[in-house]
Amino acid sequence: MNLTYRNKGKLVKFKNKFEKRIGSILGDLGFDMEYERDKIEYITKHTYNPDFSLVKKDGSIMYLETKGIWESSDRAKHLAVKAQHPELDIRLVLYSDYKIYKGSKTTYSMWCDKKGIQWCIQEIPKEWLAELAKPKRKKKSVK
Repeated sequence: MNLTYRNKGKLVKFKNKFEKRIGSILGDLGFDMEYERDKIEYITKHTYNPDFSLVKKDGSIMYLETKGIWESSDRAKHLAVKAQHPELDIRLVLYSDYKIYKGSKTTYSMWCDKKGIQWCIQEIPKEWLAELAKPKRKKKSVK
């Protein structure tokens, strides 16, 4: 199936017959058209609920997200949150350092390192805990 059309000397390759038909009509009518020239970014509105919110000594919040199996859609969500809210301190507590998909050489930790995301496996590092505000202990009342 031929999905190409010559428009003003340039060969245009369309993805399907319908696009070719519309492109051919526009070109034959002499309109200046380019096929899939522009890329337009868009952001959809979603919400994200980190597993744990902890107050740090400086009053800011540290978020901890626990992950067992970490699907690619969830990794994409995490990157979107990080891009739109770079001021947030979100760290991952991984159950295990699995591969990001079967047959991949990349593990969760390698992916996090590449994306600049703090992570740990199973145990929360003492350094992270040292950043947290100490909980206020309630005094036991004596009756």
